[in-house]
Amino acid sequence: MAPCDASIGSFYLSQKWLNCWISNYMLNLGTLSKYLFTKILLYSVVLSLLTSLVNGWISYQDGVSRHNSQVQAVLAAYQSTLSKAIWEVDYDAAKAHLSGLERFSAILSAKIISVGPTLSYQKKGADLQQDSPILTYQLMAQDGRRNLGRWEIRLDNKSLREEVWREALRFALIVTTELLLIAVLIFWLFRRNISIPIQALSLHVQTMNESRLALPAPLPNEKQRHEIHQLAEGITRLQHDLLAQFSLRDANAKELAEHRDQLNQLLLQQEHQLDVVLHQMADGGAVLSRQGQILFANPAWSNMLNSPSSHILIGSWPLQWLYSPSWPSLYERLNQEGSFTGESLFLNRIDLDHLPVEASFSVLERDAQGQASRIQIMVRDLTSRLQTERVLIEAKEAALLASQAKSAFLANMSHEIRTPLNAVLGFASLLVDTQLDEQQQQYIHNIRASGTALLMLLNDVLDFSKIEAGQLQLEQIDYDLRSLLEDTQDIVAAHAQNKGLELVCLVDASVPLSVVGDPSRLRQILINLLNNALKFTPSGEIITRARVVSQHADRVRVRIEVKDNGIGISAEAQSLLFQPFHQADASTTRRFGGTGLGLSICRRLVQAMNGEIGVESQLGAGALFWFEIELGLGQRTEYVQAYAELNDKVVFVLSPSVGNRQKLHDDLELMHCKTILVDSDVALLALMQSHQPPADLIMVDLPITMEMNTELPGKIHAVPLYAQIPVLLSVTQGAVGQGALAERSGYTAYLTKPIHFDALQKCLIEALNRVGQPTSASLLTVHRIAELTARQRSNILLVEDNLMNQKVGVLLLEKLGCRVDVANNGLEAVAAAKTHNYDLILMDCQMPELDGYDATRQIRTLAGAQGSVPIVALTANAFAEDRSRCLAAGMDDFMAKPIQVDSLNSMLNKWLAEKAAD
Repeated sequence: MAPCDASIGSFYLSQKWLNCWISNYMLNLGTLSKYLFTKILLYSVVLSLLTSLVNGWISYQDGVSRHNSQVQAVLAAYQSTLSKAIWEVDYDAAKAHLSGLERFSAILSAKIISVGPTLSYQKKGADLQQDSPILTYQLMAQDGRRNLGRWEIRLDNKSLREEVWREALRFALIVTTELLLIAVLIFWLFRRNISIPIQALSLHVQTMNESRLALPAPLPNEKQRHEIHQLAEGITRLQHDLLAQFSLRDANAKELAEHRDQLNQLLLQQEHQLDVVLHQMADGGAVLSRQGQILFANPAWSNMLNSPSSHILIGSWPLQWLYSPSWPSLYERLNQEGSFTGESLFLNRIDLDHLPVEASFSVLERDAQGQASRIQIMVRDLTSRLQTERVLIEAKEAALLASQAKSAFLANMSHEIRTPLNAVLGFASLLVDTQLDEQQQQYIHNIRASGTALLMLLNDVLDFSKIEAGQLQLEQIDYDLRSLLEDTQDIVAAHAQNKGLELVCLVDASVPLSVVGDPSRLRQILINLLNNALKFTPSGEIITRARVVSQHADRVRVRIEVKDNGIGISAEAQSLLFQPFHQADASTTRRFGGTGLGLSICRRLVQAMNGEIGVESQLGAGALFWFEIELGLGQRTEYVQAYAELNDKVVFVLSPSVGNRQKLHDDLELMHCKTILVDSDVALLALMQSHQPPADLIMVDLPITMEMNTELPGKIHAVPLYAQIPVLLSVTQGAVGQGALAERSGYTAYLTKPIHFDALQKCLIEALNRVGQPTSASLLTVHRIAELTARQRSNILLVEDNLMNQKVGVLLLEKLGCRVDVANNGLEAVAAAKTHNYDLILMDCQMPELDGYDATRQIRTLAGAQGSVPIVALTANAFAEDRSRCLAAGMDDFMAKPIQVDSLNSMLNKWLAEKAAD
């Protein structure tokens, strides 16, 4: 046997022995050891195979390289000698050379083919039939030009492969043996140090129970600590924790058992109490099946159904105890909602009567399909409540009838009182401007004051009755907030002047020009607050201030304040101010008059406007009444300067009053003027000397407590650059002859306060336009400005059926510069409107033959300007619905009687100025 075969045999014997040993040894191994041993063997075999394959491939490449080297050596050693022997035809020498190839084991055979005999060589003992490629080389003559033949060489590849195979087997045997020895050593170490300790821990864990928790986990024998030691110690700690938990569990279980016993006792007590409650409660209770059959009922249920015992009702079906609604409809709703309350039912009583009840349902149990199987019902007898509700409804209807009767009575009384009161106040206003002595003037003043007080009292009573009846309605119309504030100042101006008080209206630039709301109600709030301030302020000034609190999208919240320096209000009295019929103290009514309704009405009106109202005051330190209301934004939200002539004009303002200085400063700044304020004549003259550029206008404000400075215009005009400057004078109260005195003194304008923003703007423009003109121009006044900028009040139609009111109306309108035609009823008004082009129609509402509403509708059907003439309602009905009715009929505005001169003048300015602008 060859050595290689012996090695192979030994390899197979060792493999067989190893397999036998492995089989016997594996029987004694655990699962982890078997797994690891199998993996180690598998990886060793795979690694041995891979290593042997790589070594075999390398050996084969080396053998091929050796063959190629031998071929090159043969060519180098024999090609030239063979060529020479063939050239010399020395075939014996050639054969001798070929026999020398025996030294080269790679050469299987060689053959020389030439013109002579074919010479050959064959390797002894070699397999000549093997498939081996033929390598051909040319034999050339020594001169290198002639081809003598060719030399064919075959390589012994079979011997090469056999040699490579033997080498590979030998290498594989060595590598496999080494790897297996290493694997066995590794496995033995792993089993001794890891597998056996883990098996011991595994056995310890598998056999662990509550009785063995005190036994510690086995530790490895090695002294050096590693992860298995930590694992064993961790298992031991876990056992100790489990022992503690089991001890705690036992203690908790014992405590829980005791607590459960206590709960059972408590449950029994509560069940007993519940039984007592169910038997004693006034409401009926029952448990129903899904079909509505009664499973349980308390005594109250039995009493409601007039049954002698609840046991008799057990098992009753819905048709027996339920009259309406049907049980299927109730059950379907219960399935969907689970519970509901406040359901009205009618139950069947044993005496065949039907009992109205209010029921509450809830599902107690559901079956596997989610359908309600047990339902609880609680019912309450509604017999007494329904009787009470019927009584309340009857009482409410009676109260509504009484309220309607009261409202109708108050409306009729309002109309009947306002009609003669209109004549009284109208004639009193006319008498004021006639030649009367001091005593007569005092009488007229008393008449007007008493009439105005009566009118305010009437308004308060009417408004309070509407509020108490819940019939307060607010309009939503577009109006100019600044103009409304200024008009309100006009209404109370005469009263303020009579008491020697200054009125100041400050409107912040942030306040929108146009807002949406109820202007008449806002005016009513302001008049109430201003009248209160006038009533309790002996001297000084009353300041009305308006500013924006917040603005969002199309809504704006405006704060309006009325501040006085009157007697003040104590903290105790402030809490009662806004309640009906309450005043600061019992003596207030005796000293100052009033009903105590005004502030209560203000509070209700402010609340209706989504606002709030309050007061800040101290005794002897005046009071500040404020309110915030929510308004819509109108079409115009910003001030637009009407005249570019006022841009950057320098205006000096002289006013000893802080409030009036602020008022003029704000208005002039809004007109884009540059304003400089001073508080004395001396300061003004000093400013004129030092300021550059010089002023374009000078305004002098005269407080009510001061006399006119007739020398000031002359001093101003004596200063260089100021010879022709307009000097405007504003006064609080215009006395007879004071305007002429101002004109003689050199003042350009004589303006009575309160001065409206628009009037001031127009006055400034007119004054600037007069610079450089002859001094014969007339004195500028508020009325003169209105005449210059508005229209000629020539064609007014007064429609009034009351003769006294006709006379008052004609006199008032003529006093204001209007030409007046009178119509006695609606028919005459329609006829007059057809034949005349009136600038304005003042229309009474309640008249014989044809009232003002129908007359307005007929006028609106006329063509052209006759049908579009402005129509203002004059009515003794002062309710909000009366105003709405007038507007719905086609009227443009509304005035409640009695008519005041200032209110009438403002109305004429409004509508005739708009008509002139159109």
